[in-house]
Amino acid sequence: MGIDGIDEPLRFECTIPFPGNHSKFIIRKHGEKYYSLVSHLTEDHPDGRNWLVLIASEDLIHWEKVRDVFDYRHLPARDVGFQYVDFFFEGDEILYLSRTAWNGAHNFHDANYSVFGRMKV
Repeated sequence: MGIDGIDEPLRFECTIPFPGNHSKFIIRKHGEKYYSLVSHLTEDHPDGRNWLVLIASEDLIHWEKVRDVFDYRHLPARDVGFQYVDFFFEGDEILYLSRTAWNGAHNFHDANYSVFGRMKV
C-alpha cells in the first residue's frame, strides 16, 4: 500500500518567519513541541552567529524564543560563531554540540572549539 500523494510533484506552500540562521540547523520534536537551536537574527542583528538561542513551535510555522544559550553580541560578529549545532533530548534535558569560533579564532566560521552543553527543555 502506497502513501497518498507520494508520486505527486512537489509544490510551494508558503514561507514562514523563522527567527534564525545563516547556517545548518536541526528541528526536533519533544512532547508536543518542536525545538531548534539557531543563530538569532533580528533587524538590529541581521547576520551574526554570535547569538545562539533555543526556539520552539507547536506547528512548525509560529516560532517563539525560549531562551538565550550564548549571547556574545558584545563581541564582533566577525570573530565569534556558534554554528552547525546538533542536539538531542535526554529526559527533560537538551544535549547539544556546537562548532564554535571564539577566544581568538581566525574568524566566525573557522572554529577553534567544539562546545558541548546540556540544558533543561
